[in-house]
Amino acid sequence: MRLFLAAVPAILLASCGHAENGAESSSASGSRTFALAGFDKVTLKGSDDVNVVVGKDFSVSATGPADELDLLEIVVEDGVLKVGRKSALRWHIGWSRKDEDDVKVTVTMPAIRGASLAGSGDMTIDSAAADSFKVSLAGSGNLKVGRLEAKAAELNLAGSGDIAVAGKVLTLKISGAGSGDVVASALEAETADISLAGSGNVSARATGSASASVLGSGDVTISGTDKCKTSMLGSGSVTCKV
Repeated sequence: MRLFLAAVPAILLASCGHAENGAESSSASGSRTFALAGFDKVTLKGSDDVNVVVGKDFSVSATGPADELDLLEIVVEDGVLKVGRKSALRWHIGWSRKDEDDVKVTVTMPAIRGASLAGSGDMTIDSAAADSFKVSLAGSGNLKVGRLEAKAAELNLAGSGDIAVAGKVLTLKISGAGSGDVVASALEAETADISLAGSGNVSARATGSASASVLGSGDVTISGTDKCKTSMLGSGSVTCKV
């Protein structure tokens, strides 16, 4: 089921119209609230920023230039909160330029089980607790999870953006492609399975066993164990240290 909710203006000042072709907006700032609930995953497309906070109730709000807020589209589909732009204007432009006119979206939800980002926007998640948790990033944006507690975690990166996760999991799977980095040295795992292709780097921590496959010039650093199975093709390296 797909829910489309019109934004409810909370503060709306005079607008001077949306600037086309990447020009800076001249609109005054404003805010919107969205009456949305029933989701446990969040996706972001484009250059806007999303901050996710785990709390008792659902709430979604956005701040930024009023004409940019008019282009914002936030919907819930199959338990996923999707943040993007309306129609052909901005929704599909995952690689749009990031500037100071971008919208800031704040999401509160009881629990989060996964997140994905495509484009130049940034997403931060204060904490997450789930049996399994999956992160996917494509593009130049950054995604950060402050504290993750899970049985299984999967981190997938493609592009130049970075993923940073801290916390504790039983099993960790990391897939990296492109020039972006996966920083998981503060995420303690019992076992880790890492696959890296490209020039990006991966840092992880495993207290038991780990495996790492590198194709290209990227480097993998695994701390906490010297029980590593490695495969390398190219100039990249794998380092395992207790």
